[in-house]
Amino acid sequence: MSPLPSVSFPYPIFDVVRISTSRGHPMRYLLVLSLFVTTISLAGETDSLSLSALPDTTRAYPIVLDGDTLFHIRTGVFGFPAAVRATAITDRLRAYADDFIPSDSVATLATENGTQIVAGERLLLVVADADAAAAGIARERLASEYAEKIRSAVRK
Repeated sequence: MSPLPSVSFPYPIFDVVRISTSRGHPMRYLLVLSLFVTTISLAGETDSLSLSALPDTTRAYPIVLDGDTLFHIRTGVFGFPAAVRATAITDRLRAYADDFIPSDSVATLATENGTQIVAGERLLLVVADADAAAAGIARERLASEYAEKIRSAVRK
């Protein structure tokens, strides 16, 4: 088997291919080539995954209680997409309203993962930094606004 002619390539990986093939080992050539192609394809997948992981703040999912829209959820957090999160929050608010817990029991509690909105000891929702960023205001302020809207809706 005759060696390939010596050609200068701009990328170091091609030099490895040239050296491998010049020594007469076609299997090394195939191995190096397959590793190179796999690396390129994985790099492309990583870029697409990181872009798809960005929150989609263009869609807003309503939080509805007794036919009134209180606010909207635009971001998924803690592994829950915005749509799933909005459904869970709405279900918790309905259960809270059905239990006739006083509206003055709704409070906010700042934690390192977000600001919790609670009714007594019951967690209603967590306002995360991503929610605040989508709304363009501070997390604590957004949580206070949500808590007040929940109190007002329960008083009706």
